[in-house]
Amino acid sequence: MHSSGESLAMWTVRLRDGAVIGRCGFYEFGEDRTPELAFLLSESAWGRGLATEAATAALAYGFGVRRWPRVVALTRPENLRSKRVLEKLGLENLKAISIRNTPVDLFSIQREAWSQTP
Repeated sequence: MHSSGESLAMWTVRLRDGAVIGRCGFYEFGEDRTPELAFLLSESAWGRGLATEAATAALAYGFGVRRWPRVVALTRPENLRSKRVLEKLGLENLKAISIRNTPVDLFSIQREAWSQTP
């Protein structure tokens, strides 16, 4: 597996006052170009639920508007905050893989599972 890095949809994440705190959206992942959820927020935004809020909106777009059957996400094993966000959203940790010699955990969720997520 490899990540092609092409964006399928990527948005700037802003606070209500307009301050830019990061980005969230999707890249193509692997040879089958599966949508890969990605989020990156500045450290000042951590612990406030903003990654969960942004990723929820992104998944609603991916599953509701684009009608993708499946979304994946990658995180480094030591990134416990990102893992918690993905688990809150209903993504399942499938397995450990390596991307360019870097170990990552591969998460996945099907559209049907997302529609059942509160």
